[in-house]
Amino acid sequence: MRGRFGRLALVVAALTAIIAWLVRRREVADSIRESYETTQERIREARARLKGQLEETRQDTVEENARGPEEDGRSAREEMRSIIRESIRRSLGEA
Repeated sequence: MRGRFGRLALVVAALTAIIAWLVRRREVADSIRESYETTQERIREARARLKGQLEETRQDTVEENARGPEEDGRSAREEMRSIIRESIRRSLGEA
C-alpha cells in the first residue's frame, strides 16, 4: 500500500510541476506579446505624428513659395543684392 501511495504522490507532484511550468511559460509569452503590441501602438502613433508634421511642413513650403516677393515688395534676391551694394559702398567709403 505504501508503494502505491508513494508512486501516486510522485505522479501528482510531477503533474503539478508540469502544469506550473506550462502556466509560467504562458505568462511569459503573454507578457512578450503585450510588449510587442504596446511597441506597435507607439510606432503607429509616431508615424501618424510624423506624417502630420510632414504635411504641415509641405503646406508651409507651398505657402511660402506661393507668396512670391517679400512683404515690402522686394524678393530675397533683391534684398541680398541691396545688402551687397551697401557693403561695397561702405567699404569704398572707409578706404
